[in-house]
Amino acid sequence: MKNLLIISFFFLFACGTSSQSEQQKSSEPEQPAIKQPTKEPEAEQPIEQETNEQQNTVTFEFIDEPNSTKQTMSVEWISKDTIKFELFSETDLCNYEEYGTAILKQGAEVDEDENGISYLTSEYEVVDAGKLWSMRIPEPERDKAKIIYLYDQPRDECDPYDDLMKRTPDNRR
Repeated sequence: MKNLLIISFFFLFACGTSSQSEQQKSSEPEQPAIKQPTKEPEAEQPIEQETNEQQNTVTFEFIDEPNSTKQTMSVEWISKDTIKFELFSETDLCNYEEYGTAILKQGAEVDEDENGISYLTSEYEVVDAGKLWSMRIPEPERDKAKIIYLYDQPRDECDPYDDLMKRTPDNRR
């Protein structure tokens, strides 16, 4: 009988403990399961898009070593039809600098490279037109540029050159 009483007491204690823990669980507000963000597989970006992003800022350069002339032009596309530019021309006699904004002119223009081969370009007209009137850059290559500059007669030694500028490989200035 003593054993039966101990077993009964143990049984009641065990049942009471489990019901108390169940009551505690039911009285606690249910917390939503924390959802881990699932990382969706990244879609492959077309190579063309990456290339265009890399070409948002491009630097062009013209070097005439015999005349100790170096000319660089940095162009940043701020929209599809608007660019910011910085033009620097350095000679033994003087330096020329011009900064500004240019807007895409409607219609394509045709230029020739140093070998006489024609190519289509986009022409950007300078907003505050001074003597630097426009610049031509072939799209989508953006591998060369040519400025259109209104020269005085006779040409000033400090004026920039309208020779074809090539894109620098690392966009250095």
